[in-house]
Amino acid sequence: MTLSRVVEALLFSAQKPLSIRELAAAIKGAGAEDELSPNEFARATEREIAAAIEQLKIEYIQEHRAFQIIEKAEGWQLCPVGAQAFSCAQAGAPDRTRARDTLDYCLPSADHARRR
Repeated sequence: MTLSRVVEALLFSAQKPLSIRELAAAIKGAGAEDELSPNEFARATEREIAAAIEQLKIEYIQEHRAFQIIEKAEGWQLCPVGAQAFSCAQAGAPDRTRARDTLDYCLPSADHARRR
């Protein structure tokens, strides 16, 4: 596993944008008490984490991924492409609302709209 994949997993699972400092704290704190499986990224610097984010942003664009990493005042967030207009702008919205908005964006069919 690479640092980029760890950052990606943290951004994917986050309920809000994460700053570089928050990402670093989460990475450094992971497995701190686990002697059998040491944290290979415990010494990752904020500069390395920022570089991992930039690497992911480029990778997502080059591979035409359905997600993008966007920077907000509060930090970095993983969002569906084109999401600035809806769910990622609602960082504090309940999960069901964000999930429904994401489905509406990805599956804008009449059948899906009736199920709402």
